[in-house]
Amino acid sequence: MFDTAITILIDQALSPLISLAAAALVAWATAKFHQFTGIQIEAKHREALQSALENGARYAINLLRQRGEPITLERAAELGAQYVRNSVPDALGYFKVGDLSLRDLLIPKVNLPTYTEAEVRDLTGYTGTIENRAR
Repeated sequence: MFDTAITILIDQALSPLISLAAAALVAWATAKFHQFTGIQIEAKHREALQSALENGARYAINLLRQRGEPITLERAAELGAQYVRNSVPDALGYFKVGDLSLRDLLIPKVNLPTYTEAEVRDLTGYTGTIENRAR
């Protein structure tokens, strides 16, 4: 009888503790899962944005070449930004990237072509003196 009373007391005391420990374990596991998936989502958006920035810069340069338009940094950034906005709107929203920030992220990706003096003359028809400002 004494053994039964002790068993009942232990059972009554341990039952809430076991429930509390199980609830804490579930809460911890849920928090870790959300942390892990949050990191996964951020990485996915970051990779998508970087890829779109690089592709947008290449797209802009190629489009300007095809159109025969002058390839300027401003025009390439404008066309590249349109490409990025269309390609990864979710990533832009996730990181809250506005137009100026997008331009700032895109400009380093734009590789403007460099031309020799002969190429400049062919492209522009210019026959005057070309000053070399490289130092």
